[in-house]
Amino acid sequence: MTIKYRIGIMPGPWPPGRDGAGFLWTLCDMLERSNVDSIWLSDRLSSPAPVPEVMTTLAAIAARTTRLKFGPSVVVLPYRTPVVAAKEMATVDWLSQGRLSPRWGWEWSCRVSSTPPECPSPSAGAAPTRPSG
Repeated sequence: MTIKYRIGIMPGPWPPGRDGAGFLWTLCDMLERSNVDSIWLSDRLSSPAPVPEVMTTLAAIAARTTRLKFGPSVVVLPYRTPVVAAKEMATVDWLSQGRLSPRWGWEWSCRVSSTPPECPSPSAGAAPTRPSG
């Protein structure tokens, strides 16, 4: 019996300013040469740390690499027109010869404090609560 596994990474906060692009290229080159299977990016409109726009960055990764698989950790559909997002991802997948692996969803967050989070389980069918303030 053979057991196969694949390892993917999701980078944390990006370096601020123009250093982020150099970080992306260095990371892509290193992953392309390694046994790492894939890279996953976060889809966020705002964040305390710099986060590159996911569709554009996936296209750059497709152009920079030949083996590495890639995708968004999840594409937050309410941020985008679904038909345009589908066309963008289909194009990136076509240009990369099938290496894109999309994930879809919506943003869900809850209030975090010193007590347990104040939000129902998404599987319970209840509407998620929004953080206040």
